[in-house]
Amino acid sequence: MRAAEARAAIEADDPSRALATAVAVWRDTRNPVVAEVALHLAKQVSYDGPRPRTKDAFQEAWMEVARAPDLAAVGWLAQTLNEKVPLDEDRFASFQTGYQERRYRAWLDRLAALARLPPDPRIGDAMMTVLEESKLSVGWLGEVETVYGPVVEVLERSADAGLIARAHALAERPRAAKAAVREWITGRCAELVAPRALELEDRAGWEALRPRPERPELAAAELLDAVRADPSDLGIRAVYADVLQESGDPRGAFIALQLRGDADAAKQAATLFRKHGSEWLGPDLSRVLTGVVMRHGFLYRTALAQNAAADAAGWERSYDDERLATLVRLEKGRGNTTHYTRFLLSPAARALSDVEIPASAVLDALLACEHPRAIETLRIGRLPGPKVLRVLASHPWLAGLKAMGLSCASPRGIGDGLQKAVQALRKHGLERVREILVIPGIHMAPVAEAAPWFEPLGLDRLTIGHDDHSVTLRRTPDGIDLEVTGVGAMQVGDAARAVGGSIRHVTLVDPLRRHAYMLSVDQLVSEVQRMLPGVPVEVVTGD
Repeated sequence: MRAAEARAAIEADDPSRALATAVAVWRDTRNPVVAEVALHLAKQVSYDGPRPRTKDAFQEAWMEVARAPDLAAVGWLAQTLNEKVPLDEDRFASFQTGYQERRYRAWLDRLAALARLPPDPRIGDAMMTVLEESKLSVGWLGEVETVYGPVVEVLERSADAGLIARAHALAERPRAAKAAVREWITGRCAELVAPRALELEDRAGWEALRPRPERPELAAAELLDAVRADPSDLGIRAVYADVLQESGDPRGAFIALQLRGDADAAKQAATLFRKHGSEWLGPDLSRVLTGVVMRHGFLYRTALAQNAAADAAGWERSYDDERLATLVRLEKGRGNTTHYTRFLLSPAARALSDVEIPASAVLDALLACEHPRAIETLRIGRLPGPKVLRVLASHPWLAGLKAMGLSCASPRGIGDGLQKAVQALRKHGLERVREILVIPGIHMAPVAEAAPWFEPLGLDRLTIGHDDHSVTLRRTPDGIDLEVTGVGAMQVGDAARAVGGSIRHVTLVDPLRRHAYMLSVDQLVSEVQRMLPGVPVEVVTGD
């Protein structure tokens, strides 16, 4: 019996021989059970493939391996199909007939090489992954057929019932960002027909060789549930990261790096997220969310993409996605009010505490929400009238409200608007709001107008500007901390003059990112030290 042969090879620590047996049986039967065994064994078979640095050299080496690959090399070819592909980036030729074929010529050559090889479950799995990820950028149906059509042709040569089931599931829920690709995948994958699978004489033997979930995977699922149940517990996240790293899951390294939090770790984490972020967010959220910020390994802040980013079914599924459990800050972005309100009220988004209120109807919906909310920050823009303020003061979802984002617009200037806003909050029962975020219009709000009111109004925190272009004054037991993000010496000087000798520490976050004056970071630090002698200056960069 062939299953016994495969088991004997496994017990003899010879996964290559076991893989060869599994692939041969799969070709004879196209049985998806054997495919599972083969894909599992393939992970244990290594191949030391070429690793030239340039894309052109890698393409040449890849094609050379594809001319006469052995069993291990086929797995390498499938794994590296999308690596270092040289593309024709002549955008000026994009309007010309046949441009997409020229642009993806190297990649299409790789597909043609795989099509010449004998059927293999690893090749079929690689093709299915290409369709599921749909990362190749094409804009209209004719281009989609040129680029993705060969993928389906190779898939059909190495398909079995299991792969075709995946294709049919993808047809119902295509994940591509481009509408044309989603339309093409829906039609093309739905019409695929599975080859007839022959029964296995020793089915029980092959079933016994199928990969089984181990206890660490079960523990990982339980820990993930625990993280989502209590997003504030960073200890659980650390344990979850350890378990994932033990199983070789890159998400574990990503969580650990973000928990570490230093600049080098941030760069490494950013690289991992660029590579795996769409997978971690899932097919629906990766399409409908934009401006995603991950913190301590999980979704922390996001805004909504435009309505066309997904179809109605995709938006509907995203509202209740459990990945929203760690989301703290939500912004409307380019989404419409209906979608935004659904996310705001989602029972899955139970950690939401910092929300934008773009319209009065959204505030009404939040206050009527059936699911408990613990809102700490309302970015509301224009200050509501006395009646609404009194409702906010007594509403249970806002018992922990401590910060409000306000435009503070006034004919007499930002300072006058800030003073009147704080007085109105205190008059109508919102004395607990001691942090104000002055939301500017198109331009940076004048620091010189708002900052002088920080101490007279007894605020604990005053932020002037947008997140990536702002000045923040924060009260501490030792005095005032000044945090300046993405701006330069002029704003630091305005804040310094406003609060004088009370500043005890200055943090420059991403200095000069949008600063118009061509100072180096060292020159900016020197200028701040000149204005505030003896005050420590720390530079933090998000790059």
